[in-house]
Amino acid sequence: MLVPFGAALVPVPDGVAADAVASASDNLSDAYGAVSRALATRPQGSVLVLGGTGSIGQWAAGWAVMLGAARTVYVDRDEESRGVAEGYGATAVASLDELDRADAFDVLIDAGAHARRLADAIGRLGAGGHCHSVGPYFEPTTALPLGSMFMNGISFSIREPAPLDSAVTVWRVSVAGSGALAPWYGARARSKLNNIGGSSY
Repeated sequence: MLVPFGAALVPVPDGVAADAVASASDNLSDAYGAVSRALATRPQGSVLVLGGTGSIGQWAAGWAVMLGAARTVYVDRDEESRGVAEGYGATAVASLDELDRADAFDVLIDAGAHARRLADAIGRLGAGGHCHSVGPYFEPTTALPLGSMFMNGISFSIREPAPLDSAVTVWRVSVAGSGALAPWYGARARSKLNNIGGSSY
């Protein structure tokens, strides 16, 4: 039997349930790609992460810490999700209102799927900052503050899956390295996708 992309197959460690790592080849590596690309041109930059859709935001916060961000702040109304991000070494708050607007960030990772909160968070980027959104947005259009983004030189990118070799490397580093970003840890906070439509700001 031929297995497509067989080179990407890696063993699940003993004692780890398969359902706990089901999204690792997607969310774990996409979170890494989002953070690593942004920090590559902003070494030791400060990172703001909008959570709310499960593990990808939590892992983005963890990768930001692991990749040397000077400061990582994770925003999520869910207490358990904030606890996971704090376990990775990030500062966690329930609302953007808890942050000082004068304290600008270099990087924004949007994993919240909330258009109004995204627009608010973009306003917290400093000049030359970058926002990367992993979505998911199901509305046909999403408003962005393009005027202020233009005036402040803020760039924006949308989901770019990590290359296959990067996904394998990410898995091995997170599991075989310190273990601090092991996928089954973040998997405790389940996806909130079913509640996105009725969520409030």
